[in-house]
Amino acid sequence: MLTGGYGYEYGKCEVYRFILSFSDGENPLKNVNEALNIDNESERLIFINGGFKYEERSKNDTVEGTLQMIEKHFGLVYNSKGIREENNMSEIKRVEVDDFWADSTVIEAGDYVFVGYCMGNEGKSIEEQIHGAIDVLEKRLKMVGLTLESVVKMDCLFKDINDLNYLAAVLKDRFAGKYPTRKAFTSDFIRDGIRFQIDAIAYKNT
Repeated sequence: MLTGGYGYEYGKCEVYRFILSFSDGENPLKNVNEALNIDNESERLIFINGGFKYEERSKNDTVEGTLQMIEKHFGLVYNSKGIREENNMSEIKRVEVDDFWADSTVIEAGDYVFVGYCMGNEGKSIEEQIHGAIDVLEKRLKMVGLTLESVVKMDCLFKDINDLNYLAAVLKDRFAGKYPTRKAFTSDFIRDGIRFQIDAIAYKNT
């Protein structure tokens, strides 16, 4: 919870709007009112009914420090008039673009990275193709400073769904127990030698 400082009334409206979106907002709303009535207090405010994370602001905090805290924890940037502006961290960055196929194979969007069309070792065994696809995924994640540990969602495309039986052993070898959620699909590929492909979503703040 942020109390006091620039953008106070605007922030108050934002908090109310968020809390009122819940079906039962009586207790959290009571605690927010209590917090907002204790402006710029340095002691810690302990709320027993709210159940949500808050941030403290003391009278010794600078305006700049408060704005940095807002940006970090809420993904917002406020100017001196309390007006919310676009956070540059939320820009969509197309890191790798394939102009021939007119698609992006790596996109950064906020805290997430979307990686598409990971395929390797075409024409080889299914185990080698699974490893090859993960190799490509790993290479693309490195473009944005991430590793396989950052992957939270993976779509696995098979030419033959029976090849799903080979997937678990490879994932155990490559992900070391930190597995993403995943789903398997069947797909017709453009070339006969392709048997496997991965699309994935990674989270940056791990």
